[in-house]
Amino acid sequence: MFYYKRVKVDNKAFTLVELLIVIAIIGILASFSLASYLKYREKSILNC
Repeated sequence: MFYYKRVKVDNKAFTLVELLIVIAIIGILASFSLASYLKYREKSILNC
């Protein structure tokens, strides 16, 4: 009798969907921070 060991495959990589979601979130956060920075910069120029 032969018994075959079942090898458990452990996928520890990110899927394409997960990477796209993370990139989208980073893009949204970057756009908010850029908008805030530009508004802050405009106020500082006007106050000088």
